[in-house]
Amino acid sequence: MNSNECKSLLFSLSEKAGIKEYEVYLMEVKNIAADALKDDIRSFQSDVLGGLCYRCVVDGKMGYASTEDLTEEAVSALVEKAVNNAKCIESDDKAFIFAGSDHYETPSPAPYAPPSAKELKETVLNYQKTVYEQSPLVADGTGCAAGAGEITIHLYNSKGLSLSTHGGYVESVIEAVVEKDGEKQQSYEMVTGPFGSFDVKEKAKSAVENALARIGAKPVKTGKYDIVFSGRQMNSIVSTFISAFSAEQVQNGLSLLKGKVGETVASDLVTYMDDPFYPGAPMQTAFDAEGVATKTKAVIENGVLKTFLYNLTTADKDNVESTGNGTKGSYQSPVGIAPYHFYLKPGDYSEDALFQTVQNGIYVTEMKGFHAGANPVTGDFSIESAGFLIKDGKIADPICSFTVATNFFDFLKQIAGVGDTLKWSGYAGFTRFGSPAVWVKDLSVGGE
Repeated sequence: MNSNECKSLLFSLSEKAGIKEYEVYLMEVKNIAADALKDDIRSFQSDVLGGLCYRCVVDGKMGYASTEDLTEEAVSALVEKAVNNAKCIESDDKAFIFAGSDHYETPSPAPYAPPSAKELKETVLNYQKTVYEQSPLVADGTGCAAGAGEITIHLYNSKGLSLSTHGGYVESVIEAVVEKDGEKQQSYEMVTGPFGSFDVKEKAKSAVENALARIGAKPVKTGKYDIVFSGRQMNSIVSTFISAFSAEQVQNGLSLLKGKVGETVASDLVTYMDDPFYPGAPMQTAFDAEGVATKTKAVIENGVLKTFLYNLTTADKDNVESTGNGTKGSYQSPVGIAPYHFYLKPGDYSEDALFQTVQNGIYVTEMKGFHAGANPVTGDFSIESAGFLIKDGKIADPICSFTVATNFFDFLKQIAGVGDTLKWSGYAGFTRFGSPAVWVKDLSVGGE
């Protein structure tokens, strides 16, 4: 059955069952990916995932039922299952089937054309070949990858809402492993965009040079340092603590930002935007998982916390409007909360200008172990890191095996400079993170 047939069947069965409020949500996700090792394709994946979620309100409770089997028999069974599930709900949260927003923006995503399997494989092998051509020190273990993701969503409900959205993106990872004097180091460049939209040789050269620059890294002495974090590492930090901005976590007592809307929570250099329509982005959507219109907003503006991220249920609890951040990780997931393009607004410093201003400190280009070394509730983190010393305003010796320890909420207040060029993470659904390089004052570093 197609989406319209599923909708018609479930609407008819709902009316027969006397259900007044209900929703049909269909999601289809297509993925294709390949990676290479040496001069061969190591793995190839192509799949189509998705299904249908039916929600209905029964005695004030929201019942869910879902299936990936879109046959008439499987879809017909959803109404009874959802009704039975609603009877098991113990939560007092108000259930919502949304009537629709007054206005929906028109997305203008970058054009998307899914690569064929042949194109994908040839592209990844060309990445490999180009990386190896950059230096005789490129070693086995080098592995490049590329892939594409595509999401289609249809949402219909008993209050007349009929919405559809579609987005797709292509991402490439160009990696270099180098070996010199018995030591191996690795670096990579990640690009979102069509295969022909960037200079492959330039990215391969950058990956090789960055890996070679890490050869000979040594520990740094324990102490307090001014640190410049690369945009990539800032994305890792912020994505780890993004739950602090979720109204659901705030209401559950799991965010230290509770009660601080309107207060200063960061340096006045910090403005964090959440933008579902970021210019030129391939993944844009005019509505969230509940049918609420999405909108661009400052979450932190000049250091002041302006809003949390809300879905309908959390907005009702705080007596505010939803920010349009309701999300479903898959068709069968309950409605949660997530950002779209969540990014730190660029400042005035080039990276070189940041180094010149810092004069002496550390440039962090690698952090690992956030899953074990960070507490999203308290904000505390102690993360193994690597990078370079900054001496006399310039990048100097590579350093490794040191930890950066601080608290995320203190970290935001200690930001003293913001770079002028955004670096983006990869997509997870409609969500990705962006940040320039950032200078943070007087952080604790554990070394030798």
